[in-house]
Amino acid sequence: MNTVSTINESLPETERPAFSENEIIPLLKEQYDLCCTVKELPGERDRNYLAQDKIGNLYVLKISNASEELDYLEIQNQALECTAKLFDHGRTPIVIPDLNGESLSRTLSPSKISYWTRLVKFVDGIPMAQYKPHTKEFLNDLGVMCGTITKALQDIPIQNKKRRHLWEMHNAKETLQHYIKWIDDRKLRKLVSHSLDLYNDLLTPLEHELRCGWIHNDCNDYNVMVIPNLNGNHSLGLIDFGDMTHSYIAAEPAVACAYAMLNKNEPLQAAVHLINGFHKEFPLQEKEVEILYPMILIRLCLSVTLGAFQQHKEPENEYLGISQEPVRKLLENLQNNNVSFVHHLFRSACFYEPSKKAFEFSEWQKKPEINFHSLLKDSLTRKNTIVLDLSTGSSLSAKFQWMSVEEQQNYLNLLLKEKKVEYAVGKYSEVRSIYSAKQFSHHSLEGDENRTIHLGIDIFAKAGTCIYVPFDGVVHLLNDNRGHLDYGPTVILKHQPYDGPLFYTLFGHLGRSCLRNLNIGQSVKKGMPLAETGNSNENGGWISHVHFQIILDLFDSSGNFPGVALPSQQKVWKSICPDPRIMLGLSKRSTAKEINYKELLKRRSNVFGPSMSLNYKNPLIILKGQAQSLIDHKGQFYLDCVNNVAHVGHSHPSISKALNNQSYVLNTNTRYLNNINIEYAERLCDLFPKPLDTCFLVCSGSEANELALRLAFTFSGQKDVIVLEEGYHGNTTANIDISPYKHNGPGGKGPPEWVHEIPMPDIYRGIYRDPKTAGKLYSDKVHLICEKLSKLGRKPAAFISESILGCGGHVPLPDEFLKKSYRHIRKYGGLCIADEIQVGFGRTGKHMWAFEFQGVVPDIVTLGKPMGNGHPLGAVITTKAIAETFANGMEYFNTFGGSQVSSAVGMAVLDVIEKEKLMQNSFENGRLLKRNLEELKKTFPLIGDVRGEGYFLGLELVLDQETKEPAPLHAKYVVERMKSLRILLSTEGPGHNVIKFKPPMVFNQKDLQKFTVELEKILGETPLQINH
Repeated sequence: MNTVSTINESLPETERPAFSENEIIPLLKEQYDLCCTVKELPGERDRNYLAQDKIGNLYVLKISNASEELDYLEIQNQALECTAKLFDHGRTPIVIPDLNGESLSRTLSPSKISYWTRLVKFVDGIPMAQYKPHTKEFLNDLGVMCGTITKALQDIPIQNKKRRHLWEMHNAKETLQHYIKWIDDRKLRKLVSHSLDLYNDLLTPLEHELRCGWIHNDCNDYNVMVIPNLNGNHSLGLIDFGDMTHSYIAAEPAVACAYAMLNKNEPLQAAVHLINGFHKEFPLQEKEVEILYPMILIRLCLSVTLGAFQQHKEPENEYLGISQEPVRKLLENLQNNNVSFVHHLFRSACFYEPSKKAFEFSEWQKKPEINFHSLLKDSLTRKNTIVLDLSTGSSLSAKFQWMSVEEQQNYLNLLLKEKKVEYAVGKYSEVRSIYSAKQFSHHSLEGDENRTIHLGIDIFAKAGTCIYVPFDGVVHLLNDNRGHLDYGPTVILKHQPYDGPLFYTLFGHLGRSCLRNLNIGQSVKKGMPLAETGNSNENGGWISHVHFQIILDLFDSSGNFPGVALPSQQKVWKSICPDPRIMLGLSKRSTAKEINYKELLKRRSNVFGPSMSLNYKNPLIILKGQAQSLIDHKGQFYLDCVNNVAHVGHSHPSISKALNNQSYVLNTNTRYLNNINIEYAERLCDLFPKPLDTCFLVCSGSEANELALRLAFTFSGQKDVIVLEEGYHGNTTANIDISPYKHNGPGGKGPPEWVHEIPMPDIYRGIYRDPKTAGKLYSDKVHLICEKLSKLGRKPAAFISESILGCGGHVPLPDEFLKKSYRHIRKYGGLCIADEIQVGFGRTGKHMWAFEFQGVVPDIVTLGKPMGNGHPLGAVITTKAIAETFANGMEYFNTFGGSQVSSAVGMAVLDVIEKEKLMQNSFENGRLLKRNLEELKKTFPLIGDVRGEGYFLGLELVLDQETKEPAPLHAKYVVERMKSLRILLSTEGPGHNVIKFKPPMVFNQKDLQKFTVELEKILGETPLQINH
């Protein structure tokens, strides 16, 4: 290795070739017979020029630093040749030979210095530094590319190794020690010195065990080129092999990580995904993984140190400082990380057991001669203990979320009494969505992530229950973690068995007396009383219990060690904190089972029909609903912006209570007199204008529309029905017949002879777009069909229309359309049916029913979806005259429609809408959101139209504002990206380009702000900008 004495400020490496753009034009003609325009590109050691010929072909001419030797440039050529075979054409530079057939040419500068030149084809794309988003998939793909290239470079023979340049990892110590003086900032110099000390301490024992080979050595965010793709399959390329060197293999992913971590909220997550991708292509050895993090720090240190020196020499060169501030911020940020914990993360990314001690501890505690004292006075057995299910999808967890801690304690006491046991156990590795408070939330690459994986075992016992020492040890830490939902008084014991590994045990949620009775450093013996369980006033605000956890590495903890982990780090934390069940003498029932995603998906496909679709490219496992959120199998909350069935919020306690209470009493059909279903029908009818005063209760919107058709056919004695283009009214055979959205779509066979369709009355992209005249002109289409039928001696039985079109793309009807259409229909003896299944019950904010926007009173109104908040419930509201005509001797009976349980649920929904002022919420916040979306429309021409009312809005995306060409791929991209940020949306409309917004009505201003902020970020992402 070279020494400091070989480094000096006059190194040719620090002096860039002296050429101007005007001098490059004749050079290209002379050596390559190319007539080009030329523009200089940024560079640090070399001169790089972008050249474009007369037909638009792009090239890059590199004039190498005078210090470059021919054999190294030829090695670079070999690298370019072998990598070009690995990737799609043009994703790495392809060498263009000169007129003599040579890949390297010699040229003289005006000052008569000789330089080597190379011409390559331009690699298309956007520099990674300017590309967004850097998703976990993107970073993993970046790692795969780096690993693939590194693997290929190992086929190049080792030649002259005398060459030295400043960015080589194996010379980093000498380089930094020499150039650190150019850093003016004392704090930054200290950071560099500290990082160098860490690197040297870890490198010294490993240096001779680390593999060396050829590496690119400069996979920085301006050398990685990205071609965006809306389907997520971005194409990556790599340029500039000028820093290629023979050094530590581990330096390659370290260099890539250093730049991939820039400007990230969670830089370590970025590194983990990149390292994982690299390892899959070029497996890293354990020793290499151990040195990765210090190497990342050293690359950042080289950047700020050499950047400081070069800026002193060339203050006018903007490129030299292009990423210095982000690098400095990252270097400062990383100083807060525990090096050992980062090592655990990186080991996990490379499929090694994260904790090196995990296997040793597991084997030690299984030894027959090792025994532990029970944590309580009694051993925990099936006779005195039950195992609780507090997981995300459990009913107990759902009940607890609505209870105070006192109510939870009383509930548990009654449960223990009922089961005739004294204790209860909460499982290890259980996914618990109860940890939803702010202190459990962490930023991640994609949205916030909650810590939900329980790392210990909970033993529930009454407050004041004595806790005993399970194994000889020493009091290592005492802490009163007083924060709400924290540990409360906490004890951590240190154990060093003579025949096993060092480990720790944590006891949380204790009574405060232990803080007085114990001292740090105090020896404790197995079976000795240690502490007592605390009550909710002292234990952090929880039910009385002790949280017991085994820890193999405390890192920098001072007594508040995590008791729950991020799902993305589950493997790491379970290795650090192994299952305590053996120490506690418990069975496997105390360890939670993980849901197997692939297995569940397979089981579904085996048992469900293939026409039953799933949402999203990677479907979610949803276990629980809560207000405006859906919660997945990892306990993560997704903001539900598309579920208008859970009208008053998922799992609303008032609805659940009403259902539960009535199911204890009676649930039968409507052939018996009962006050509940009569009262509900009365309340429903009171919400409608006269003469709509008669109710049929059914089980779904499809049943409601099916019955509405029968009413119309019977009343009119006719069969013909007029419908709207893209209308959808249900999944029964008759409903498919009257739903162009279905019968004109994939698998459909078109309308039957008795169904007549008019164009969708859409003033944005329909045939009539003038708001002043569109309503009349579209209604004229209804009149034309009525006249056509009349000439055939027929009349319309009914005209059915959603009051705001749903599947058509959330399209409000133009003014006067229903009023004039109803007039035509009634003139010819037909009935007017308003389908309020999607938009009813106050969703539009201003009115309870969306038909009221049109100033009409239908003859029949159909209700469904939100009516039971997820309980199967629907209704048909009509007039007495129509209902009496239907009573023609054929009884109408619905086994489950109007049952007492359904009626109780329906009334509870009405109560919540009124009590919680949800119509007002929809009106005010819907108006605010619509205003926000209109502002985004001014910034992003991708947004063609913003429309709708209240909490029933549509955002139509178009490729061109004039032609209104739909942008379905862009809409799909937005939906998938929002999902990755834990916001659920979907698309609608004939062009699949309308993003629909119809959340539970409890959606609030905080949710609205989050939705708007994240949507704005995504609309600004590169794939949407480049492909628009």
